[in-house]
Amino acid sequence: MKLNWAERWAVNNPFRVWEQRIEIRQLKAMMSLKPGSTALEVGCGRGAGAAILVREFQLSRLYAMDLDIRMVRMGFAR
Repeated sequence: MKLNWAERWAVNNPFRVWEQRIEIRQLKAMMSLKPGSTALEVGCGRGAGAAILVREFQLSRLYAMDLDIRMVRMGFAR
C-alpha cells in the first residue's frame, strides 16, 4: 500500500509527532515494559514514533515495518 500525497502530508507534519508523544505517554501509563525489552511497531512510517518508543520505554531493540517503502526511506535519510 502506498500513501497518496494527502496521507503522506498528514503523517509527516510536526503536529503528528507532537500527537505521537502524547499517545505514547498514555500507552506507557496503561502498560509497562521492562527497560531493555524488545518491541514491534507495525506501520512505522518514517520512524518518528519509533524513536519516541525507544526513548520512552528504554527499549534495547525495536523492530519496525511499513508497507510504504518511501516512508521507510525517509526515516533512513535522517
